[in-house]
Amino acid sequence: MTQLFKPMCHIEKAPSSYENNHLETFTNTCWSLYSERLKNISNKYFELGKIRYKKANPEILDSVKDWHPMQSALSVTYDGSIHYTFRLAKSLDLFIETFLHEDGNHNTYFELFKYDKLVYSGRESLRDGLSVVSRKIQELNERDQEGCVDVFAK
Repeated sequence: MTQLFKPMCHIEKAPSSYENNHLETFTNTCWSLYSERLKNISNKYFELGKIRYKKANPEILDSVKDWHPMQSALSVTYDGSIHYTFRLAKSLDLFIETFLHEDGNHNTYFELFKYDKLVYSGRESLRDGLSVVSRKIQELNERDQEGCVDVFAK
């Protein structure tokens, strides 16, 4: 019996230092463009957002670069939140949303999707959330390694 659909394998190239620098430049540009929205709430929110961004951005990008980002977006909303969206290799989408609070106890939420199906959702510290996402991606990669995956299967 012949197979109608043969499984396909993806060969992913590691991101170059140019791509990593581009991601940092891109997020910094987005921060510069959209961070002023926090001043609509107050100067304190702007300062809180700036501190959070400067602390979180390098940590987020350091993790995300290992997951082969293909597209990225950063937005700062008028209601006091910072949103990252990453389209990753192997049909993965990652959302990281931090809601700023005046007391400094910011809430960060993570959502990871594969083929638009939720793989993980949770409220974690930044470090713990990135660690959980990393484990989930590793689990998905291990499943893919068991055999080539039909890219049309969902």
